Amino acid sequence: YILLVEDTNMDRLLYSKLLKTLMPGYTVLEAENGKVALEKVNQFSPAIVITDHNMPVMNGYDLSVQLTNANLKYKPPIIVLSSDITPGLEREYKNIGVAFVFQKPVNLSSFKNAIEKSLKRAVYS
Repeated sequence: YILLVEDTNMDRLLYSKLLKTLMPGYTVLEAENGKVALEKVNQFSPAIVITDHNMPVMNGYDLSVQLTNANLKYKPPIIVLSSDITPGLEREYKNIGVAFVFQKPVNLSSFKNAIEKSLKRAVYS
């Protein structure tokens, strides 16, 4: 599974279709905020989490912190994909172990490469 966390229906639809095209061997799960995403991580153990930053209830940073500190058998790698990224915010994500932070609109080649690298790191770590 790939878990896509986006608060707007339009972005969820767009990036879900994109992920299904880029990674056809994976089922894309969707969540509208970090709280719902945490429930889905516990339920489905996704291979990777791709999250927006700015969301209601729980934002991407708080979700990333919770996943990093969670007592999970498998901690999925996290990719942040947001239009709200500043250099300072990107540093904060990197400081908690998020390897890839992208500004929307994303370069598809770089995005696909980040997904593949994250999945390899997850499988072999």
